[in-house]
Amino acid sequence: MATDQGLRIQTDDHLFEYEEEEEQIVVKMTAPSSSANIVIINNTIVEKTIFFDSLFNREIETISFIHEGTSMTSFEKSLFINVTHYSQKANTISIPYYSHGDLYGHLEQNIRRYYRNMEACMPVFKRMIQIVYILHKHGILYGDVKLENFLMTSDENNEFIACDFGSSFRNMKINSIEYIKIGTPKYSAPELIDLDAAGFFTDVYALGICMMMFLIGGNPEPDLFKGPEALNEIRRY
Repeated sequence: MATDQGLRIQTDDHLFEYEEEEEQIVVKMTAPSSSANIVIINNTIVEKTIFFDSLFNREIETISFIHEGTSMTSFEKSLFINVTHYSQKANTISIPYYSHGDLYGHLEQNIRRYYRNMEACMPVFKRMIQIVYILHKHGILYGDVKLENFLMTSDENNEFIACDFGSSFRNMKINSIEYIKIGTPKYSAPELIDLDAAGFFTDVYALGICMMMFLIGGNPEPDLFKGPEALNEIRRY
């Protein structure tokens, strides 16, 4: 649908707005249930405005710990998104734009390649496990492990990095528990839904869902996470 400002496209989950501003091509993406607005400028920079101070603070603290701290190796740091600029006043961060999309989109485009094919899936699984293991080794609970939070750095299936640390917690130990609601429902363990209890086990469960999605070619139940009975269905699983 065209407007005076540009092009607007409404999907089931997002509203996309394409505009030209002072010789820049700007894509704005919003979603009713999202905790942030996304603006893509000239396919090079992503500006993310986070609605909640707590999410913004955790994002910045975790990314700063990863890239400015001394505990991680250069290789370990390379597996995680870095911020090029941020504004505490506006709750806005700027990160590089990755044109290859995310791991969920990669799966959608290559379902036949991965469906029940463990050999094809293994490079992806190893990379995901490596990312989560590194975070846990350094006392970080990711809190929102999902295919959409792994950004492809190339077309190769095992070349992706982790992003979106608004649900993360630092200084965690193996038996630590945070009583807070975090994560994305279709990747959430039943105890997270019932008790709001999050720990390293939260990431491990979500990691298992990611692997299962690759092996079966998508969500375990397409309609499982829709409607008022969604949380009851998650508990049942």
